[in-house]
Amino acid sequence: MLLKPPMDVVDELLDNTLTASDKASAALLHIIYIDWGKNICFHMLLPLYAAFMAPVSAKKPIACILMLNALWALFVAHGLASPTHMDKPYPERLYANPMVVAICGGNIAALLLGIMCLRSSKAKRA
Repeated sequence: MLLKPPMDVVDELLDNTLTASDKASAALLHIIYIDWGKNICFHMLLPLYAAFMAPVSAKKPIACILMLNALWALFVAHGLASPTHMDKPYPERLYANPMVVAICGGNIAALLLGIMCLRSSKAKRA
């Protein structure tokens, strides 16, 4: 799935419901590529920067930003806006896709644990 072009991945996630005209849509391609680029930059490069290059004082804010983004993705994309489960109550919609809950929830738990365990640079010197 990671090696496929973004439009093919989106089509697969939507159970192959995109038509040929949908796949050729310049607006849809533009949106998908921007979103893919944002996700690569935001969710891959920012944590790598925080892990290896950022000062300790910047690690907690970066982790908080990533954690809030994961919470938002979990709440909106798989709770409020689940197109195949809109007739169900919110908790059922939220857990309709357990992989998303595991991925977003695992990310949130790991970031929260990292925030709680990260010592400030002043505490290390003492």
